Amino acid sequence: MKLDNQTRFAAESLAQWFGTVYADLETLAARMGAALAESRRSREFLISADLKAIRDIATEFLAANPTAEGAGVILSPGTIDATHGAIEWWRHNEEGTNSKVLFNLTPDSGSYYDFENLPWFETVARTRHRAITGPYMDYGGMDQYILTLTVPLYIGDDFVGMAGCDIEVRDLEKVMVPMLRRVAGDAALISADNCVILGNSGRFLVGNRVRTVPEDGGIIPLALDDIDLRIVYAEHQDFV
Repeated sequence: MKLDNQTRFAAESLAQWFGTVYADLETLAARMGAALAESRRSREFLISADLKAIRDIATEFLAANPTAEGAGVILSPGTIDATHGAIEWWRHNEEGTNSKVLFNLTPDSGSYYDFENLPWFETVARTRHRAITGPYMDYGGMDQYILTLTVPLYIGDDFVGMAGCDIEVRDLEKVMVPMLRRVAGDAALISADNCVILGNSGRFLVGNRVRTVPEDGGIIPLALDDIDLRIVYAEHQDFV
């Protein structure tokens, strides 16, 4: 299948959509960093009271980005005291209200949430670049395929963690499947490790891995700088 203008248009549309969300996340991180800096002042570590402003900023982000299911800040170990970090994460529910998501951050406990080793945290902490993780099944309460988008968070020049948002794939479908349907054949948005995020047909199912480039198609990367997302496309096949 020849790469045509409609496939290029789909790639441009998807890149523009993600670019807008990441721009909003950068603004979110800047606002949160400024609020934390103002509250912390000259203290070495943050305290719980410093985190109060996070709720309003996250709530405003969720109101402006209805596709996002949750948003907030993840603070690296060593920000609250010499060894501990914190998570302030707010979830938008179907009733139109926002509730805080609680995580067990006590090491050596059975349900300890070891966020330091999760890809959405580790990638940003290591590279200081934006990251996207997923699709993965969130067993923390939603039981849905989700994507997590994260950006670095700074207080002044000091890296202190990241800001981010969760997006359920089923909500992403409403926005992106119409874009993918502009492709004449079968097409899907895939991650850096070739996992299908969503597709326009039964050929590409969410969570499945595209192991080879289709002989009757190809792959086109999205123009997103340090974010590795691509469209895989091929001649249409009927699936029963």
